[in-house]
Parts: sequence; structure tokens; C-alpha cells
Amino acid sequence: MKIRDIMTPYPMTVGPEQTVGEVARLFMEHKIDGIPVADVSGRLIGLFT
Repeated sequence: MKIRDIMTPYPMTVGPEQTVGEVARLFMEHKIDGIPVADVSGRLIGLFT
């Protein structure tokens, strides 16, 4: 099995300007515990967990 077989190809992302409260709400609504942080060009700049 390869990563591409189980990965999420187009994950939801947040921007660095979003508040912790906004992201916490996304965590609860989507039942997730981590989300990629992307800049305005879509480049990955971090992971919020």
C-alpha cells in the first residue's frame, strides 16, 4: 500500500491569520485533530494540531 492510496488529495487548509477559535470550531465540526496551514499562494507553511 502506498501513501497516495490513503491520503486526502485536497485537504482543507487554514491561513495563518485565522484565529484559534475559528480553527477549533473547524476541528469540532469536521471531527479532525489537525489541519495544514497554507499561505496565500497555497504553499504549506505549517500544521496546526
